[in-house]
Amino acid sequence: MKWKEEIKKQDAKLALESLLREINRDMQALEPIPEKQFTADIMRVKTSSYKEQVERILQMM
Repeated sequence: MKWKEEIKKQDAKLALESLLREINRDMQALEPIPEKQFTADIMRVKTSSYKEQVERILQMM
């Protein structure tokens, strides 16, 4: 049973990492647009922070 829980944790972590990479790519795509550049920088920092929080939550599971 423990191995099933570990697999679930790993699957969730991989899915979340994939989502975070997608968000980062989207934000980077906004950078060339001058009006959106500041917003993209803020979102990149927030995304990094969210990733750390999600990793901590997964470790607690």
